[in-house]
Amino acid sequence: MSSIIYIGIGSTGLNILEEIQQFHYESEGRNRPGENVEYLYCETDVSNLPKKTASGDTDIVQVPLSLGNNEIVIRDLSGRKDLNVDWLPMPAELLNSESGASAKPTFGRLSLWGGNNYNQFKDVLLQSFQRVQQFDISRNTEIIIVG
Repeated sequence: MSSIIYIGIGSTGLNILEEIQQFHYESEGRNRPGENVEYLYCETDVSNLPKKTASGDTDIVQVPLSLGNNEIVIRDLSGRKDLNVDWLPMPAELLNSESGASAKPTFGRLSLWGGNNYNQFKDVLLQSFQRVQQFDISRNTEIIIVG
């Protein structure tokens, strides 16, 4: 049996994961079909938490991506002559955004690279991968990204 890691990106990704989790709870009485499945959710709005099922719990792991640490990334990218940087937001605009990326793809793209966000996401993903691999005799792990 192969393993699956679902990664939800932003609020839409969270909604999809919540529907998947709710489906499994309603049909099987548990939030995941087995130990070989993990749900991860990346979000810049840390107040947007996963819903719990009737079990009173959720198996969706939130990985918060801070926007506040992206000023340095923006300055570094802006100084590169080999890149088209027209899509970059102004640092002040980004840093004043307290409620996440607010459906602005530029903010979301940058969020992975600011501060320690990439390392944090990588660590959580590797931990999930190791957990599901324990229960995967085929050693085939699918990663499905939704958003």
